[in-house]
Amino acid sequence: MFKVESTAPAPFEFEWRGAEHSVPQLAALPMDDLMAFSEAAERGETAAVRWMYDLFMRETDGAVADMPASAFGQLAKAWQAARAVEAGK
Repeated sequence: MFKVESTAPAPFEFEWRGAEHSVPQLAALPMDDLMAFSEAAERGETAAVRWMYDLFMRETDGAVADMPASAFGQLAKAWQAARAVEAGK
């Protein structure tokens, strides 16, 4: 029998306005969330950014709500670069 074991990567950590926050790496997300991100990425950049914004809002208790779009774009790119799996793969 195959035994499934979790080997989730460490959370992605960032600092915003002097406070430290973390969100799960893409590979650590539940499959429902991973599939939703993949589907959003297939719909285009706007849908993928919206999905990431919703994730960051949920995981940081809304800390990114007042983040300028340019700063959130940098954050989203850093989170994607740190991921252990590819969207849509």
